[in-house]
Amino acid sequence: MFSTSVVLNRYSRLLHTSLVLAQANGQYEESLKQARKVLKELNKWSKHDVRNKTELLANIHSCLGNGYLETGDYNKALNHHTTDYDLATEQ
Repeated sequence: MFSTSVVLNRYSRLLHTSLVLAQANGQYEESLKQARKVLKELNKWSKHDVRNKTELLANIHSCLGNGYLETGDYNKALNHHTTDYDLATEQ
């Protein structure tokens, strides 16, 4: 039997992979939709539940920033890339 932490880590990585693939295929609106979904789900879990939560949050914000950059929403892109940077430098 897997622990809750292991299941949540695997689930969050699967969602992250899905949105990265959508972005790689040029499906930016779909990747933004998926990234917002992952972010919403990830924010429900504690750092105890997801050991690498800060790293995942930074990656999600980076994906959001990239998606918004590709769709021309530069203010949102900057906001998410700044959050990504802040999370990455706090570790």
